[in-house]
Amino acid sequence: MAEETKAFPSHCSYFSSHCLCFCFYCFSHHLFCNPLDFSEYSFTISSETPPHIAATSLALSEYAEGEPSAPKLEVKVLERGNSLKVNWIKQDDGGSPIKHYLVRYKAKHVSEWKPEIRMPQNSEYTTLSGLDWNTEYEVYVVAENQQGKSEPGVVSFRTASDPTTIPATLGCRCVSCSLAALLLSMLALLCLS
Repeated sequence: MAEETKAFPSHCSYFSSHCLCFCFYCFSHHLFCNPLDFSEYSFTISSETPPHIAATSLALSEYAEGEPSAPKLEVKVLERGNSLKVNWIKQDDGGSPIKHYLVRYKAKHVSEWKPEIRMPQNSEYTTLSGLDWNTEYEVYVVAENQQGKSEPGVVSFRTASDPTTIPATLGCRCVSCSLAALLLSMLALLCLS
């Protein structure tokens, strides 16, 4: 790794016959105004004029903001069977607040993704509905902050095998007609026997 020499403003350091002073405010301000990544900075102070000061080194570490970690996902198939609730649990935000979550999903056997869903920063779930029956899906959720996007949180699930049927009630006309036809058929069978 190449070393870089930084020149600080002249007010940052001064020499006297007794000491060398260095402005740590300017150095730390430089670190926080120019974050690149997790970095370790070091500098050496020495004097070339009398009185000579032995070289002194100092190392500072800085954690700069980065992309967030992938959210953890949990899935719950809803009562209808072809709807799904996807919950995400926020992980490390990388030192910068989450701006929003991006949700993508598709059936595993197709290559085309459904349109991306953008959810607000304080959201914790989304509901996917109108899914195909008996189909395996995959869902990706990405957290995004000022520094960039996380790796996706990924989960797979399968919708219910058959559509949920609603049983007919006894007051329904079709049930009454079917019951009457059955009784007439049984009566005719008894008469013919």
